[in-house]
Amino acid sequence: MDYDLIIGGIISAAIIILVVFYIIWRRKTSLAKKTTAKGTASVAEATDPNLTEESPLAVPEGEREGAKEPSISEESNEGKDALLRAELAEKDKAIGRLQRELAEKSQALESSMVAQAVTEDGNTDALRTQLVEREEALKKIRKEKEDIEDELDDKDGELKSAKRKAESLKNECEELRVELRDTQDGYAAQTRELDEFRRKTESMADDLKTKTQSINFTNEILNARSVDESGKRDAQDISKKVWEIAAFVEDRVCEDLRNSAPATEKEFFDDVHEAIIRWAVFEQKTWLKGKKVLAFVGEFSAGKTSIVNRILTQDKEDDFRLPVNSAPTTAIATYICHSVRKDAEVQFTDMDGELKIISREIFKNFSKLTLENVNVAKLVRHFVVKYANENLKKISILDTPGFSSNDREDERRTVEVIREADALFWVVDAHTGTINDSSLRIMREHMDDMPLYVVINKVDGKSPKERVEIRKKIEETMRKGNIPIKGFIEFSKSEPLENIMSVVAGIEPRNEDSDIIESLFGIIDEQIKSHADRAKEIRNAVRGYQKTISDAESTIDECSRQEDKTIKALIRKEEVMSSDDMVATTFWGGEKKKIKDPDRFWELFNGLFDDIGELREMYLKYADASTTRMDYLHEKDTADAQLADTKRQQKTLEKLKTDFARMVTDYDKKYANFAQGKGSN
Repeated sequence: MDYDLIIGGIISAAIIILVVFYIIWRRKTSLAKKTTAKGTASVAEATDPNLTEESPLAVPEGEREGAKEPSISEESNEGKDALLRAELAEKDKAIGRLQRELAEKSQALESSMVAQAVTEDGNTDALRTQLVEREEALKKIRKEKEDIEDELDDKDGELKSAKRKAESLKNECEELRVELRDTQDGYAAQTRELDEFRRKTESMADDLKTKTQSINFTNEILNARSVDESGKRDAQDISKKVWEIAAFVEDRVCEDLRNSAPATEKEFFDDVHEAIIRWAVFEQKTWLKGKKVLAFVGEFSAGKTSIVNRILTQDKEDDFRLPVNSAPTTAIATYICHSVRKDAEVQFTDMDGELKIISREIFKNFSKLTLENVNVAKLVRHFVVKYANENLKKISILDTPGFSSNDREDERRTVEVIREADALFWVVDAHTGTINDSSLRIMREHMDDMPLYVVINKVDGKSPKERVEIRKKIEETMRKGNIPIKGFIEFSKSEPLENIMSVVAGIEPRNEDSDIIESLFGIIDEQIKSHADRAKEIRNAVRGYQKTISDAESTIDECSRQEDKTIKALIRKEEVMSSDDMVATTFWGGEKKKIKDPDRFWELFNGLFDDIGELREMYLKYADASTTRMDYLHEKDTADAQLADTKRQQKTLEKLKTDFARMVTDYDKKYANFAQGKGSN
C-alpha cells in the first residue's frame, strides 16, 4: 500500500475545503464592506456637504476596499478566526465613530436651528430631511452590522466544525505519520538487509570471478603448449643434465683442482661456485644469455612495475604493459626480454624448466588473489614476457615480487632470482621515504656484493627540499646498515626516462659473456700442462741426482781401489824397511839394529808418510762422496715420490678432463672442441 499517496490525498482535500470556505467568506465580507462604506459616505455627505476623503468621518480606503488578502501559507483555521474578529472590531470602531459624529452634528444642528429659526426658516426642512436620511443610513449600517455578526456567528460554528474536522484529520495524519514512520523503519531495515545481501552477493560474485579466473589460469597453465623451437630438447632432460654438470663441477672438478693446487685461494673456488650456478641458470633461461640483467626490487606498491612499463613502452600508451595493481600482483618473478616478433609474447617455465606459452589475457588477469586460490608455485617458476623493444636487445629486466615482512614465501621467490642480476634497482616510495629493517636484512644477506642503485620513486609530489631530506635519510640508514650504494635515481611519471636509461647504459655484465665450462677446461688443461712440466722438471732433477750419485759412487770405487793400492805400497815399503837387506844387527847383537842403507831407508820412510797422507786425503774424498751419495739418494727418492705424485695427479686431471668432456659433450656438442683443447671453431 502506498501510504504517501493516501496522506497526500487527505491533506489536499482538507486544503480544498478551507479554500472554498475562505472564498465564500471573502465574497460576503467584501459585499458588506462596500455597503457599509456607501452608507457611511451618504450619512456624512448629508450631514456635511464639505466632508472629503481626508475628513475623520471618511471611511478609510483600506476599509472600503477590504483588508489585504492573506497568503495561502497563513490560511490556518486559527488565522481565519483572528482575521474575522479583527475586521469585526474595526467595524465596531467605525460605527461608534459615525454615531459620535452623528450625535455631534445633531446637537450642532439643533443649536443652529434654534439660533436661526427666524432667519433660516426655509433651510430647516432641508436639514431635517438630511438628518432623516442619515438616520436611515445609520439604521441600515446597524442592520448590516447585525447581519455581519450573525454571519460571524455562523462562521464561528463553521470554524469550530472545521477545527473539529481539522483535528480529526490531524489525528488521522498523525496516525498515518506513525504508520508511515513504522513503514519507513521497516523499509530501511529491509533496505539494509538488501544492501547486506547485495554486498554478500557481490562478494560471492567476486569470489566466483576470482575462482573462475584461477580455474582458467590453471587450465591454461596445464594445457599450455611448449615454445616451438627448432632442435628443442626435452626441458626436463636439459635441467637434469645442467644440474648434473653443476654438481660435477662442485664435487669433482673443484675437489681435483683443490688437490692438484693446494695453494689456490678459497676465493677462486667461491667464484667457480657462483659462476657454475649462474651458468646452469642461464642455460635454462636462454633469454638471459649475453644480456645485462637488471633486477627491480623493493617493497609492495613502491612502483617497480610502473617503472618497468615505462622502460618497455617508452611512454607509448598503446603498447602492452605488465599488470599493475595496488595489490602485490607481481607475485611470481617476471623476466622481460627482447623479441623479434611485433606482438608481445607471454611465456612461463613450468616445474620441469620447460618454456611454454600462455595468452596475454590470462597473464593480465593474473594477480595475488589467483596466487592465493591456486598453488601457482607448484605450476609456474616464473613468467617470461618478450617485446619487440629496441631497449631490450642488450638487457633483460627482472620484475620481482615485492618484499613483505609478513610473507616469507614472497621473499624466498625474490631472493631465488635476484642473484642472477648484474645490478639491482631498489625502488622506494617517496611518500614513505624509508627502507624498513626487513629490507635492510635482505640487502645484507643476499645483495652485499652486488651493484645497488636506490630509485626514489613518485618524487613529483615532493618539493626539492623534501627530496634532499629523503635522500639524506636513506643514505644515513644505509650507512648504519653498512650497505654500499652505487647511486641514487629520482623518478616519477613526469621525470625523463633517461634518468634511468643513462644509468643502465653504464652497467657492466658480471659474466662478460664468458662460459664457465670453457674456462674450466682451460684451467684443467693448464693444470695438466703444469703437472707435465713439473714432472719433466722432476725427471731432469732426478737425472741430475742420479749423475751426482753415480759420480759419487765412481769416486768411492776409485778411492777404494786407490786405497788398496796405497795400502799395498805402504806394506811393501814397510816390509822393505824392515827387511834384513835394509836393517842389520849391530856388533854387540841383541835387539839393536843398524840401517844398512840410510838414504834408501829414509826415502822409503818419507814415501811411507806420503802414502799415509794420500790415504788420509783418499778417506776424506771417500767420506765426501759417500755423504754426497747419501744426500742425493734421499733427494732422488723424494723427487721420485714427487714425480710419482705429479704423474698421479696428472693422470687424475686427464681422467677428470675425459669424464668432464664426456658429460658436457653429451649435453652440448659445442664443447667437444674445448674438451679436446682446440677451442671454438
